[in-house]
Amino acid sequence: MSTKIHATVDAQGNPTGVYLTPGQAHDLEGADVLLPDVKADTVIADKAQWERSCDLRQ
Repeated sequence: MSTKIHATVDAQGNPTGVYLTPGQAHDLEGADVLLPDVKADTVIADKAQWERSCDLRQ
């Protein structure tokens, strides 16, 4: 068994959100929960977070 820890941070690295998923879950499960609440013009994310269906410009 394993767990993935998804997190968002501000520009200074302070945590702004945390979400746990099972280790076998796709990375977008965490992104779908955390990213809609991000109030930023730019987001820096791991490559696994990007997919055509995950458009943050909505």
